[in-house]
Formats: sequence, structure tokens, C-alpha cells
Amino acid sequence: MKREELSALVIDDEVDARVGMRKMLERCCPEVTLVEEAASGGQALDMASKHRFDLAFLDIQLKNESGLDLVDRLRTFCPNIIFVTAHEEYAVRAFQTEAIHFLLKPVEPRLLIQAVNRAKTASVPSSPEEQITIGPRSGGVVVSASELLYVKGDGNYCTFHCTEGREFFFSGNLGHYTSVLPGSRFYRIHQSFLVQLMAVDGVRAHKGQLQVVLANGECLPLARRRKEGFMKLMQEQR
Repeated sequence: MKREELSALVIDDEVDARVGMRKMLERCCPEVTLVEEAASGGQALDMASKHRFDLAFLDIQLKNESGLDLVDRLRTFCPNIIFVTAHEEYAVRAFQTEAIHFLLKPVEPRLLIQAVNRAKTASVPSSPEEQITIGPRSGGVVVSASELLYVKGDGNYCTFHCTEGREFFFSGNLGHYTSVLPGSRFYRIHQSFLVQLMAVDGVRAHKGQLQVVLANGECLPLARRRKEGFMKLMQEQR
């Protein structure tokens, strides 16, 4: 989106929630100059087909329907969809729909601003890929940050798992590499695992254990004590 003024559709079956989002947009995001409201999926689709909104703030739990089931039809008219939910467990499916962002209720102003900014820059070409060195400074390997999927620690050694099945084995414990890799892109999800956030597809519960699901289908253990920090960072990233 190159234009500065944006239009938004707030979709929520609760009046107070719609009014609250409208007021927060007016207060925190002045570039959103037009805000309309819809109380149901049907009303939202009808309005979006006539106006073509830049943004849609879509509540996941609508009365008698799910926003997750509505997203594909809504995207036809509104390319930038931001999920809003009071339930953290919906984050997994929200990730999988490739929405621009998702927000947890009660919505924090700074995260709302992040979501709108992400939509504004969605069509802007990205900057050159960040390069990182994995392993020791002398004898390490330089890769694009997106190529490194995760790091598995085993005592004083680590295995770096990259795209296309490539693996690199270096000395050094996981704590060391956690401190040297960019914290904005990598998060330690377990005593033995450090994951690249943009490689994450979702989170699931499996046989009583939490797992981080990667886009390539691999599953890594997620420590329960690290879940809250991980989910918060994922929310900011998305």
C-alpha cells in the first residue's frame, strides 16, 4: 500500500468490542481515516464486496460462526486481515491462514500500531536478506538468516539445521549461540532448542506435550515455562 490513508472494517459480534477498536484506531492510528463495523460474517462480506477495505480486524469467535472459516472469502475483497481473539489457543490456526497479524484481547495499543504498520508495508519490497555467521568466527559458515531453521544443543556442541536438509556441527553450548544470534529472529523454546521465528508454522499439543511446528513439518519441543514469552514474541512478529 502506497497511499497514506487507510480504510478498515471491524468485524465483531460484540458492540463494545467494535466501539473499543474504533476508538483505539482513532487514537493510535490516525492514518486509518475510515472505520466501518460489521456484526457478522455475512454483513462483513456484503460490506467488503462493495467498498474494498484496506484492513479487516476479524474476531475469531463470532456468534454461530468462526472468523477462521470466513477468512478465505473475506480475503477476496480485503487483502490485509488481522485476527483479534481473547483465546491464545487460536494462534495456531491464525498463523496457518497467513493473516497479516493477530492480536490478543485486550488489545495493546503498541501491538495495534505494529499490525497497522505491517499492513502498510505488506506490498513494499523487503530489504536485502540479513546474513549471519553460524559457528565460530574463524571457520564458521555465512548463511541468510532465513536459511537457519533451528539449532539443537547437546552439551558443549550444537547442530545447526538449515533449509534443504543442510546441517552444520560446531563446538559451543546453546546458551552461547542464543546470545550471539539476533534475538529479534531467534528464540530459545527449550533447554535444547533455539528456533528461527519466521520458520514457525504453529504450536500444537501432542501426547500431553507442547510442540512448535515448523513450516517444513518438523516438530520441536516447547517448554511450558517458555510458552508465554514465545507466544508474545510470535504475536509481535506476525
